[in-house]
Amino acid sequence: MQGIEFERVLLSSIIFEPSIFGAVIKEGLNYTDFSIDFHQKVFKAIEELNIDSYIEEGLIATKLGNSFDERLMLAILTANPVHNIIPYVKNIISKASLSKLRTDAVALVAMIDEGASYSEAISYSQKYNNIETRGTSLKIHKLSEIHGCDAEFIGKSFLPFPKATVSMVAAAGGVGKTFLLIQAAMRIIDEDNLKIFMWLTEDKIEISKKRAEVIANDVMDSNLNKYDDMFYMAGSDSETTHFLESTKEGIRVSSEFYRFQKMVEDFDVIIIDPLIAVFGGDENSNPHAKQFISLFTTWAANTGKTIIFIHHATKGTSTQRGASAFADAVRLIYQIEKIHKKDSEDSSINQLDNGMRNIIVAKDNYGSTKYLGSTEVKKRIFPAEKRIPIVNARILQR
Repeated sequence: MQGIEFERVLLSSIIFEPSIFGAVIKEGLNYTDFSIDFHQKVFKAIEELNIDSYIEEGLIATKLGNSFDERLMLAILTANPVHNIIPYVKNIISKASLSKLRTDAVALVAMIDEGASYSEAISYSQKYNNIETRGTSLKIHKLSEIHGCDAEFIGKSFLPFPKATVSMVAAAGGVGKTFLLIQAAMRIIDEDNLKIFMWLTEDKIEISKKRAEVIANDVMDSNLNKYDDMFYMAGSDSETTHFLESTKEGIRVSSEFYRFQKMVEDFDVIIIDPLIAVFGGDENSNPHAKQFISLFTTWAANTGKTIIFIHHATKGTSTQRGASAFADAVRLIYQIEKIHKKDSEDSSINQLDNGMRNIIVAKDNYGSTKYLGSTEVKKRIFPAEKRIPIVNARILQR
């Protein structure tokens, strides 16, 4: 009996005898240890029911809603439950750990094949792939031993982002989120002297360069050449790769994520536009979204990098689309909205208000508003003299 069968037996045993669930949790089993998405969702539902109600097949189905798969649930329920559940728990945890080791090993081999030195390979292995025994990673501190401090921000004078963590900027198409982040990157360089990489996956690099020129010359009254050693871009000429990938065993981290870490290790700030281009999972799946963002929060915490995702909004709103776990897992969210006014000569023409946009703080775990001064501010995105009718603005203002 291997893999998926062990998982079915475990889940069947818990449903048949919910009292064993405490022993399962004590062993350190997590929903991410299951190899297929449906088993992860069932275990997550069991966790929630254990707190709020009682564990029962019908309630699990209700919890899963549209994600409920009657065929896969039947396979679980027809697996013979067992009384001694611990060997099954340990087997599942072991296989999950081996799967991560396999992914890490693939990434390390790829790194070596691309010419990494021995010291670089060892450094990578130690930096990103520390293996911890289950249940021993909790670090408990006495309050008097902790040195309290405020979160550190970059870009405080224009658009502040918390350092060494993950943030998100969301807007509908055509609002100007790319323009905003290009300007924010330049101002971070001016203020904090940080090296920035911006991956604009949807645009030709020549178009992004032209946008940067317009911002430098006509918005910031600056010289683009001054950013040459600190501001780097990639565009649609670079092949996009997914950092999560689906396998017959479920969703897992792609080796491309570790390749990407290696390629951008010299940068302080990493901006990816849009998030969905490198995601690879189900955009509406909370487990997938959480697993994806956790890759970047761990990376940011371990290396001090600041990571910013540009994300599409739900149609007709400025709210980030997809699973709620995207918003839950990041520390800061800005939403961008247009400011409209009627043209004085023809009130039927709705125009963009002089290159300005509303920036709304939709999530603020670390206190960006103390630098912004409000939860909603206006920022100039486009040159002041250009008032662009919406019908003509869609191509330029992405």
